[in-house]
Amino acid sequence: GTRLAYAPSAAWVARADAIRSVGGFDDELRYGEDVDLLWRLAGAGRTARFEPRSVVLHRVRPTVMAWAEQRFRYGTSAAPLAVRHPGALAPVAVSPWSLAAWAAAALGHPSLGAGLAAGSTAALARRLNVADPGAEALRLAGRGHALAGPQLARGMIRPWWPVTTALALRSGRARRLAVAGLLACVAHRWSRPNRTGRGIGDERRGRWIAVRAAVAGAGLAVADDVAYSAGVWWGLASEVRRRPATARDAAGSLLPRLGGIGGPGERVAERLRSATKRGERA
Repeated sequence: GTRLAYAPSAAWVARADAIRSVGGFDDELRYGEDVDLLWRLAGAGRTARFEPRSVVLHRVRPTVMAWAEQRFRYGTSAAPLAVRHPGALAPVAVSPWSLAAWAAAALGHPSLGAGLAAGSTAALARRLNVADPGAEALRLAGRGHALAGPQLARGMIRPWWPVTTALALRSGRARRLAVAGLLACVAHRWSRPNRTGRGIGDERRGRWIAVRAAVAGAGLAVADDVAYSAGVWWGLASEVRRRPATARDAAGSLLPRLGGIGGPGERVAERLRSATKRGERA
C-alpha cells in the first residue's frame, strides 16, 4: 500500500491491547483525539490500515453555519496536536530554496527566483551519483519547485489568510497574490474526484449541474479553509495562554516545514543515493 499523511477515522476496528498499550484516547483533547491516537500507535510501531471500501454514514450538520462551526472546532485541534507531535502539523512542507525562489518571484523579482531555482539544481546535481546528474537534478529539483508553488499559494488562503487579508488591504501586489492563492485553492478542490457533477442526467443537464457544482464548490472550499484556519489561530492563542512554554511547538501548526534542496525531489534523490550505496556494497 501507500503511506498516508491522513486517514479518515469515522469508524475504527482495533485490537484492544494495542489501544491500551499507548494509553488510549487523550482525555484532554476535545478534537483531534483520533489523529493523536493514530499517530501514537504508528510511533509505537503498530500498523494502521485505511480501508476505503468501508462506508460509514452519519448525520451531517443541518446548516452552513453549523458546518462552519464544526470546521472551526476541528481547526482548534491543530496547536495541541503540534505540541504532542512536533513537526507533524506543518501546513506547508517545502525546501528553503523553493520558499526563497517563490518569495522572490512573488515580490517582483522573477529573475532572482529563477536564479535561486537554478542554484538549487546545481547543488543537488553535485550530490547525485547517477549517470547524468545534471538531467536528474533538473528533473527532481524542477518537480520540487513546481509542487512547492501551489502549496505556498494555498497556504496564503488556508493557514495564513489573516496575514494575507491584512496585506491585501494595503498592497495591490498582495491582492493579486491573494487572488492567485484563491484560484490555487479552488483548483485543488476541483481536482478531487466527484466534484463536477458529471454523469447526471442528459448531457445538457449534466453541464449545468457541473457549472453549479463548480460555483458552489468554490465558495464552500474557501469557507472551509477560512473556518478551519480561524480555528487554528484560535487554538494556537488558547494553547499559548494555557501553556506558554509550549508556544514554540504550538506554532508548528502555522509555520512551514523546511528541508532538503528540491522538496519532494530531494527525498527521491535520497532514495537514489541509498540504492546506489546498496549496489556498491553488493
